[in-house]
Amino acid sequence: MPHLSYAGTFFAAVGIYSSVANNITWLNNNVEGVYKRAVAVAAMIAWGNMNGIMSSNVYRSIDAPWYRTADCIVLGYLAIALVGGSILNLIFLSIANKRRDAGGELLRREKLEGLTEEEQRQLGVAHPEFRYTL
Repeated sequence: MPHLSYAGTFFAAVGIYSSVANNITWLNNNVEGVYKRAVAVAAMIAWGNMNGIMSSNVYRSIDAPWYRTADCIVLGYLAIALVGGSILNLIFLSIANKRRDAGGELLRREKLEGLTEEEQRQLGVAHPEFRYTL
């Protein structure tokens, strides 16, 4: 039975840690500008590292060797964060994209009028043609 538990740990790690690269890539696609992107990625990684604080408090030696309570807490946390966070991101980014679409040509002319091509490129997320990736 310990062999099965040990193998399950590797399957769990593959499922959990592969999402980190996906989230970093997705975040980089939705944040424009090197400084904003650096702060956003650093904040996301810092938030993820706080899981070590949580884990050290829920995995207690009195629950050894199965740690059912701690595993349920972590699984619930992951489910709420992944599902809830994905749904909230989908909603908020869809709203932002719809607002940009509603502005149309008037917003485009208003934002870009009198700007050089380089200045337009430096607008980043403020550029009327920027769309969030869902």
